[in-house]
Amino acid sequence: MPKDYKGKQNVYLVNINLLWMKMSLPPEKLPRKVLERAVTLRDPHREIYLALYSRGPSTASEIAGMVGYARAYVHMRLLQLVDMGLVKARRKGRTVIFEVL
Repeated sequence: MPKDYKGKQNVYLVNINLLWMKMSLPPEKLPRKVLERAVTLRDPHREIYLALYSRGPSTASEIAGMVGYARAYVHMRLLQLVDMGLVKARRKGRTVIFEVL
């Protein structure tokens, strides 16, 4: 294990804790599987993934409101998470609903 591994792990935990201050679920309530997936993602993907998990099935606009990014940016990142197999998307009329797998 590299010397700086513990430091990086603490940074991830701090980022996750800051994100969860804006959301409804505390980090202690997250399933291990979700945390393991989140730690492997880069910052924007991680933040959007955790926001989606916290909120449940949501549109890109709803997630954008939570994380403070533009809707188009969040939509693009959500589609990348779909390609990674972490999120599923379904259409409801013209609206796309995203959900963590």
